[in-house]
Amino acid sequence: MMRIQAMLLLVFLVFLHSCKEEVTDDDPFVLDYVELSIHDSLPPFFIPEDNKPCTERIELGRRMYYDKSLSKGGPLEGQACASCHFQDKSFSSPNTIGVLAHHNLAWSSSFLWNGSEEGQLEDVMTFELRAFFGVNCVQM
Repeated sequence: MMRIQAMLLLVFLVFLHSCKEEVTDDDPFVLDYVELSIHDSLPPFFIPEDNKPCTERIELGRRMYYDKSLSKGGPLEGQACASCHFQDKSFSSPNTIGVLAHHNLAWSSSFLWNGSEEGQLEDVMTFELRAFFGVNCVQM
């Protein structure tokens, strides 16, 4: 009797396993998209169709902002964005000249203290990683 029960359990488990949806390389990775809540008094800003905000990208950005290992070998070795842009100081560094606050950047099209970098937010982020941290990155 135990042998029959064990056999039925095995058949049941095989059946359950075969019911799983098969994942193939053609299936897109499902992202948890985030709907941004922008106040009506603010103008709209550009969100690239291929880079919509999602929890995974937000978490990656947060990790990169605080990750000191990204600057390894660069001119600011051992520093992260957060080494100069303090969250408790509105992402600025009030005691340091030339460190601009990181806020409301989605509405900007010229960046850096002198506006020398033009483009979208993703463009200047890539520029800063290359220029200041020596990171050889590619746009995703």
